[in-house]
Amino acid sequence: IVAIYFAQFRENVYVNAAFKGMRPAVVALIVSPIVSLSRGMGAWKYALAAAVALFVWWSGVSPIWLIIVAAGVGVAIELYNSRKQVER
Repeated sequence: IVAIYFAQFRENVYVNAAFKGMRPAVVALIVSPIVSLSRGMGAWKYALAAAVALFVWWSGVSPIWLIIVAAGVGVAIELYNSRKQVER
């Protein structure tokens, strides 16, 4: 239902401006749980979150792509670590 109405208003200047204005809020909503989950893991994770937020803002890359890439990297690291433990 949302997609039907979104297509109708996609060309509206005000709707486009609203969606562009929501991007930083979406990034903040994504980063907030990450920060709260990583409280005891060191300060470098805060720096990483800030760097990612700045990268999204500066480059205009969709946060979804960053989530997909991060998930792929996480899976690759887990596969590597599990194979490393099997060899021991």
